[in-house]
Amino acid sequence: MVLELVPKAPKPQAQNSSEAIVYVHTTMKGVQLGLVLGSTIGVLYSLIRLKRLMFSKIAQGINYGIIFGVVATDLMTYYRLSGSNLEKNQGRAYRIERNSNQNVIDNFTFGGMFLGQFTFAQVLSQNITKIAFMKIYTGGLIGFWLGAAYLKLK
Repeated sequence: MVLELVPKAPKPQAQNSSEAIVYVHTTMKGVQLGLVLGSTIGVLYSLIRLKRLMFSKIAQGINYGIIFGVVATDLMTYYRLSGSNLEKNQGRAYRIERNSNQNVIDNFTFGGMFLGQFTFAQVLSQNITKIAFMKIYTGGLIGFWLGAAYLKLK
């Protein structure tokens, strides 16, 4: 979704913003990693330690998961990009832009996060500020899994 706003270069050598494209891509992967890993850890923690499902612990797990995912993927990207030459980075950015399956997953995740904010507003309308992120996370997770299912069935 974000990468679709950047004009696509006709060949890898013409790629001007290769590092930015790779960073946007890996940051999105970090968010997706945090959504999946954080929600899994939050559910497990809630069920094992508290013996019941607590959405606040799931949201807390997702918060930590997203922070960990974004920091870890961006650090790995930094070390990977700093250790390679310009042509390799341009090639990576060129392939990322043209990977239609990855763009589908990103679009579904972003769309789910956006729609989740509005869709769950009526269902979870007790305290808007307290559950705003939970709605975004839920929408993002649903979008991520719908995107994966779409690609599997495609």
